[in-house]
Amino acid sequence: FSFISKKVGERALIDALQTIATWRSESSLKGWAMDLMKDQYQSLTTLETEEHWTTVASILANASQHQSYLQYNNNIFKRAIDYQEASSSTSNIPKRFKTGDNNEDSEDIDIPHAYRSPLYVPQQKSSPAHNSQDSDDVDLLPFLLNSPTASNVNSNNLSRPSSPEKQEDDLYKIPSDLTDNKHPARKSSVYNLSYSIEPEAHTDLDMPDDWWSQDAKFNISRACRQFKYSSSLVSIDNPSALSDIRFLSLNNIYLFSEEWEKSIAKYFGWDRHTSITDSLGIDVNKPEVTAQSLLYATKVSMSLNKNWLSVIKSISQFISEATTSEVQLDIHTSIALLKLAPKFIHGGPPDPSVEDTFVHEYIAPLLESVFESEPLFKINWANGTLIAAKQYKPDYVVFVKGANGNSKYEVVSGEFKAPDLNAQLESDDVKLAKQMRMMYNSLVERHVMDPIVSGVLVQGYEMSTYKMDMAGPNMYRLIKLGSCNIFKSLQEFHSIPIILSHVIQLKVQENDTRYCVLLLELEIATITAKKVQAMVVAKNNLEPLKHSPPLTWLNTSTCTLIQKRSRCKTEIK
Repeated sequence: FSFISKKVGERALIDALQTIATWRSESSLKGWAMDLMKDQYQSLTTLETEEHWTTVASILANASQHQSYLQYNNNIFKRAIDYQEASSSTSNIPKRFKTGDNNEDSEDIDIPHAYRSPLYVPQQKSSPAHNSQDSDDVDLLPFLLNSPTASNVNSNNLSRPSSPEKQEDDLYKIPSDLTDNKHPARKSSVYNLSYSIEPEAHTDLDMPDDWWSQDAKFNISRACRQFKYSSSLVSIDNPSALSDIRFLSLNNIYLFSEEWEKSIAKYFGWDRHTSITDSLGIDVNKPEVTAQSLLYATKVSMSLNKNWLSVIKSISQFISEATTSEVQLDIHTSIALLKLAPKFIHGGPPDPSVEDTFVHEYIAPLLESVFESEPLFKINWANGTLIAAKQYKPDYVVFVKGANGNSKYEVVSGEFKAPDLNAQLESDDVKLAKQMRMMYNSLVERHVMDPIVSGVLVQGYEMSTYKMDMAGPNMYRLIKLGSCNIFKSLQEFHSIPIILSHVIQLKVQENDTRYCVLLLELEIATITAKKVQAMVVAKNNLEPLKHSPPLTWLNTSTCTLIQKRSRCKTEIK
């Protein structure tokens, strides 16, 4: 908690307490803040209990991002806390509470088990140890100082108490970070979160911390779990307002990306964001586009309305040159051009508005030659189900067959959405991430050692690639490898090598001094496929099989956004 002095830290806390004391609705949390403000110069050592400091640390750490949201939701949010306090001394914990002040306006809201734990437990105050204004030796509790998300907070970004007029405006504001993923289908309905298994959000905070920053000074695991916990709190009233980053965290999936606005690391500060992404090796061994592949694609892009046979002859010459050079990027580029060009030369591009047409005319030629070139892989297109989870039907799956030919080990999943089409409830990003987690769990349960699963996401004319592994118990890392634009017409075919090269890495063949460029998706999938083969061999030889990571790390609880059956009488717009 990088304060210049402990006194500055105390003043920052007092500022936060002043803000709580100005909240409109009555609650025990507000009363607690007002009691403190009656004598704001008393020593804060009277609050040294974990319950108090957990609440305070959460408020301080999230004040700049969630203050308006909490004010907007303060009636429902505080009523939930009141019920938690009232039930903390009994075993009969209520699972529902009313949102309104009378029976006509009230609405039943479910409180998941993860939220039915007391956030604030009153205690008797002891006499002040000393006056904080007269001494710089204010003893802030180490719990607050070591709070993983509190390190980004200073006294400058904590909001001061505002006027009643300003508060009235703030009631209708939701911070943009809660809605940074747009879901048009959610506008007119009310939603709930549904858990396949009752979550234990608080117990996550006590799990072993296996993932630290490279300098061993920042606990990444704990910061992620604290983020999940705060996401569970702000989802009580309006789950549909959650961003995909927050929604994924409720599924124990944590998204990391070099793009600041699309990574959970943005909540940890810029320096930590860059250090974490650097440690993930996202950019390692990404080659530049080869001049030859770019030349092939550019020549074809200028072939609009030319003779069909002459274009095919030119591409055939490209394939001959590429296979002679054995540069894989050139080979895959020329093969993709051969499959795509005949469809675009005359009459313009195929209609992209139909999803099946878009997938098979635009996307399939880019993927087929890559994965079909590897004998370990088999491909399933739409309408199949995941072996790991029958409820999921990905648009594209790459799998490895077992020794008997019947077993399937899925290593790559794909979700494709045609332009101008939107997901109805959960985004395709969330859907793909859940599929990848199921695939990962299945591989570990079937004794594939330390697997890495891959994902391809196409949303309109943008393609993104991901990989997933685990960093600790309940800690699924979804790492975005990159994204690029997809061509819309023949004139944009020059982007084909860029599409391929954006997801590649360098690989030096042991028997060749030249560089051989392979798609990164293929490389990751190949590594996992070889692990599958090693497991199959060991199994056939009756060797003892292990689980790595251990099965205790895996999590099967799924958080899903569902539409409520009861009709909501009012909506805040």
